[in-house]
Amino acid sequence: MQEPEDQFWYFRILRSGNLAVINNFRLTTNPEAENHLLRILKKNGEIVRSFGTAFPPEGEIGMFDNNTAKLDTDNDDNIYVTFLGHNRIEKYSPDGDLMFVSTRPLNYEVDHKIVTLEGYDFTYPEMTSISQDIGVDGKGRIWNLTYKAQPEDKKSNATIIADHTIIDFEIFDENGVLLGSIPTPNHVCNIRIFGDTLYMIDTYTEMCVYEYRIVER
Repeated sequence: MQEPEDQFWYFRILRSGNLAVINNFRLTTNPEAENHLLRILKKNGEIVRSFGTAFPPEGEIGMFDNNTAKLDTDNDDNIYVTFLGHNRIEKYSPDGDLMFVSTRPLNYEVDHKIVTLEGYDFTYPEMTSISQDIGVDGKGRIWNLTYKAQPEDKKSNATIIADHTIIDFEIFDENGVLLGSIPTPNHVCNIRIFGDTLYMIDTYTEMCVYEYRIVER
């Protein structure tokens, strides 16, 4: 099995003390190799296991942009992954077994493309924004920051986050079944959940953290 020589950019600490990480695929990644999305690392960086199938390049859209994702874990060290540019949420066991793949209806078409920066001879991938972050509460429900519409200006992430009316919380049960959605009350770009406490992080407009309690009704 050939492992990609890549770094990681997003992680969670498991109860064992190991790290669950998402690979940060570089331009030098060989797309023909068996590239895994996730790794479990010891504190010294030693790889315990690798799993999860990474998306291959799509035309000029490389592996890095095609596999930008975030993760969270639950009380049993199950791992949940949301892809920022794909209609796909995955759940893995601590041993790396794929437990489910969840999708949901979108109000827009997914259209990843290469565009040229106006006034420059420079191209970059313009990705359809589908998800922003993911968290799992104490009852195993999955909270996913989901775009319900596409921003008019995709050039600036700060502009996208400032228009918080286009992002909702979609809530799934522990089996990946969509339960419903609620609006985000503030300009949210990242979330963390500990038990029944939800932290929403605004790094673009107010530079603050909001704390909310998840209440059953």
